[in-house]
Amino acid sequence: MTYKNKLINILLYKNQMSGGIKLYTEEDLKEIGSWSEHKCKKVYNRIFFCIHRYDFPGMAVTCPWCQRHFYSLLLRQARCIGCGYGKRHGKCYKTSSFFHDKMLNFFLAHKELYTAITGGSFNG
Repeated sequence: MTYKNKLINILLYKNQMSGGIKLYTEEDLKEIGSWSEHKCKKVYNRIFFCIHRYDFPGMAVTCPWCQRHFYSLLLRQARCIGCGYGKRHGKCYKTSSFFHDKMLNFFLAHKELYTAITGGSFNG
C-alpha cells in the first residue's frame, strides 16, 4: 500500500468513526491524492512517530495537513498559510472553524482511533 493510500485511509477511517459527521470531503481526499508519494511518506512517518511519542496526541499529530506544514502551536498562523484543509473548512485554531465545531469533540470521544492507526494501544 502506498503512503498516499495510507493517509487517505486514515481520513476515511475518521469519517467512518465520526457518527455521521463528514470530517473530510472528496476535495480533501483529492488534495492528499495530489501530493507526491515522497511527501506522503514524510507526513505518514511524522504522524506515526508523534502518535507513539505522546500518550494522547492532539489533533495536529494525526492531521496530514498539520504534519505537512510542520504545525507548531507557537507559529501556527505562519505555518498554516498553505493549509488546504484550513482554506476549505476554516483554520483549526479559530474557535469559529469546523474543527472546533465538530472535530474536536469527535477526537476527544474516539481515543481508539489512535489504536487503529498505529496498531498499538492507547495508554491514556
